[in-house]
Amino acid sequence: MTDKNRNTRIVIIGWNERAKKLTEILASISPVKIYIIDNSLHELPFTTEEVVHIKGNSMHDSVLQEAGIKQTGIVFITADMHSTEHDSDARSIISLLAIKTLNPSAFTVVEILSESNINKAKRAGAGEVIYTSKIFARSVISSISEKLA
Repeated sequence: MTDKNRNTRIVIIGWNERAKKLTEILASISPVKIYIIDNSLHELPFTTEEVVHIKGNSMHDSVLQEAGIKQTGIVFITADMHSTEHDSDARSIISLLAIKTLNPSAFTVVEILSESNINKAKRAGAGEVIYTSKIFARSVISSISEKLA
């Protein structure tokens, strides 16, 4: 598979508002095939030719292989907002390890909820770590600063 084809296949793990918005943006900016791995949905709330839903657990190699993880250039792992921060981060990091084992060259972006797990995600091979609490705090501080100025 060429690098161009590898970069047109994107895997998003987890379905939530962030994953939905990311899917909408990615589908609108370039010709991509998006595979969404999520265990909570029976089916996506929409259907398109560019977006494929795979019901399953992203910690399992067989589910990742069904999504074509070996041919994927970019993977986004979103936090599971239905579990504790610790459990969500643990699942994200285990999924990351499985992905990097099957496709070490995939660029991975991982959403982490607990600051203590940022370095663990980096050691597991995350190309980028998004610490949601820090982004939220910056947004609130920015809003408050504008009101106080």
